[in-house]
Amino acid sequence: YRCGYVDVTGRLVIPCVWKEPWPFQEGLARVQDESGKIGMIDQSGKSIIPCVWKSMGDFSEGLAGVQDENGKCGFIDKTGKIVIPCQWMNVWSFCEGLAVVQDFNKRLGFINKSGELVIPCRWKKVNYFQNGRAKVSDSKNFLLQDEWVYIDKEGRIVP
Repeated sequence: YRCGYVDVTGRLVIPCVWKEPWPFQEGLARVQDESGKIGMIDQSGKSIIPCVWKSMGDFSEGLAGVQDENGKCGFIDKTGKIVIPCQWMNVWSFCEGLAVVQDFNKRLGFINKSGELVIPCRWKKVNYFQNGRAKVSDSKNFLLQDEWVYIDKEGRIVP
């Protein structure tokens, strides 16, 4: 099967050529080609980011996480340019200027938009930053409330 996009009236506006389509966000939609690679198109169906990625996230704060053929993750901008090299086991979206990254020891930390590791990968579980703080845990038991602490954007534990 092939997928495309219809407008609100049900009229086909982007032909059914994609193996897998995703919803549009920030004017772009992820699509998967026949080879299984992922890229992005604009609302006219024009390829903006070629289908070269093994995996790709949505754009957040102007950057999207991608996974290359070697299974390493980094970030691209809306032109498809790699702005943070693929060097992580996994990456999450940017929030408040920081993104969660996972190293190959399966520990989590945070990078800034320049790709600098600003909070070292030492946590087993983290939440996104909200209002300048993130909830983090170094425990194997994530269900207990007292296993969590809050950190600021410098990685310091805060009340």
